[in-house]
Amino acid sequence: MFSFEVNRPKDISAMFNDLKNEARKNNLSFSGDETAGRASGFGFEGRYTVLPNAIKIDVLKKPLIISQKTIVEKTKENLSKY
Repeated sequence: MFSFEVNRPKDISAMFNDLKNEARKNNLSFSGDETAGRASGFGFEGRYTVLPNAIKIDVLKKPLIISQKTIVEKTKENLSKY
């Protein structure tokens, strides 16, 4: 398990709507709201907590072939558009 934080997006509602839609389209499990939640699928399992200025992400399980660094970089890259 590892944790990291990303900057809280300006449009957090749009971000969560998009994440829920993408999860549905890709047959992933995503439950939660603008305060906390969980996601899983394809060998990943994690949870998040929304803080005043950041989102704390706890990665509980990941595929061995994907590095921690890649997960952090790709998450920050994808959420930065919001």
